[in-house]
Amino acid sequence: MNYYLVTTKCGHVGKTHYMPITFPIKADNGKEAARIARMIPRVKHHHKDAIISCVKVDKDLFDRQIETNRIDPYLVSKSKKEQKETVKDLDERIVKDTHQDELKKVVRKTKPNLKYQKYKYINACSLVVEEEDELIMID
Repeated sequence: MNYYLVTTKCGHVGKTHYMPITFPIKADNGKEAARIARMIPRVKHHHKDAIISCVKVDKDLFDRQIETNRIDPYLVSKSKKEQKETVKDLDERIVKDTHQDELKKVVRKTKPNLKYQKYKYINACSLVVEEEDELIMID
């Protein structure tokens, strides 16, 4: 077993923001450590880039990170109410996720003309071949 420190995007702070949290993970390799860290509660599971970094460390640094996480008020709180009361520097820890800005959906201002779309589809799917003054439709 190897020791890893996996930094992840965490927090219920909106889709475009996150809190970087480092978790100590025991695993055989870095890929497995990242997979385990992604399933930890509070990690943004649905983000493709939820894992910021995965670093192999020694036992001493691993144990220090366990102690750091044990006294972190954000990780100790059990509810949102408790979190608001105990975590004073929550706003300072939140980071804007620039990657999510690139993924914003384009909003269509007008509806497409369905008759034109149907006409365009029919013409794209069928081929009209003229042979001796006859029109033959081939699908």
